[in-house]
Amino acid sequence: MSVPTSPRLHANPPFLSAARRRTRVDFLPYLLFLPALLAIGAVLFYPVVQAILISLRAYYLPKVATSGTPFIGLANYRAISEAPEFWHALLFNAVYTVGSVVGLYVLSLLVAMLLNDEFRGRGLFRALVIVPWAVPYVVAALTWIWIFDIQFGVLNSVLLRTGVIEKAVPWLLSPNWAKFSVILSTIWKQFPFAAIMLLAGLQGIPRELYEAADVDGASALGRFRYVTLPGLHNVSLLVILLSGIQIFKLFTVIYLLTAGGPGHATETLVVQTYLEAFSTFDMGRASAIGVVTLVITLVFSFLLIRFGYREEAKT
Repeated sequence: MSVPTSPRLHANPPFLSAARRRTRVDFLPYLLFLPALLAIGAVLFYPVVQAILISLRAYYLPKVATSGTPFIGLANYRAISEAPEFWHALLFNAVYTVGSVVGLYVLSLLVAMLLNDEFRGRGLFRALVIVPWAVPYVVAALTWIWIFDIQFGVLNSVLLRTGVIEKAVPWLLSPNWAKFSVILSTIWKQFPFAAIMLLAGLQGIPRELYEAADVDGASALGRFRYVTLPGLHNVSLLVILLSGIQIFKLFTVIYLLTAGGPGHATETLVVQTYLEAFSTFDMGRASAIGVVTLVITLVFSFLLIRFGYREEAKT
């Protein structure tokens, strides 16, 4: 005689069903995310891969129809490494980036600390600070061309009338002054974004820390050194990283102001890439310079982020 069994005896225990539910993979979110991932890959990664492939070929546009684009390996990279113009552009790119980032960070920090205090008209001043950042690059560059003009420029006119200089300065015609001019105009264009980020960081520092510093008898410089700067560590790292990447690959301001001149004085890697592609029509070398620029940017970002993590771990 068989003993009747309950269906519950053959059912899975509750803990086993819960474990299976936890280990079950739901692919629906990944499928929904797939179209966006493919679009991002097509927009971002495909041009990078294409540039790498072109940099490995002899891609001289006037000869493409007759000679094609034969594979030449690293010959384009060897050619640019042997060109003095490439190393000069790389050196100026570093000077331009470091000078602009340091200048805009100092200016942004001063402006952010000013905007963080209570004073009449602070709201209007905050709105005016955004103006340089909101102005298009072309408009900003044309404005600075007018300011730097050797005959009719506002800057020379003011300096001559105040007695600071005795004769007009060729801001965009002298190699050294041209370098200073492009750095100055870049700082003016880029500092509002950094100032707003630093202002947000300042407002996130607890007031109790400043009150404790006052109780300990710290001076204004001491409060800035031991409270403000540590409190802005993460924001400062982000500002330097984003500004450095943006300025290192900036094209519009330099090209419109000087087109890399006079001579090759203000030529950066990005400007040199453009000139190789659309002046000499050597797309292979242009792509090689572009790939080198990308690698330098990635290495710079990696080192800066790693340095930031190390400094944060020490604190």
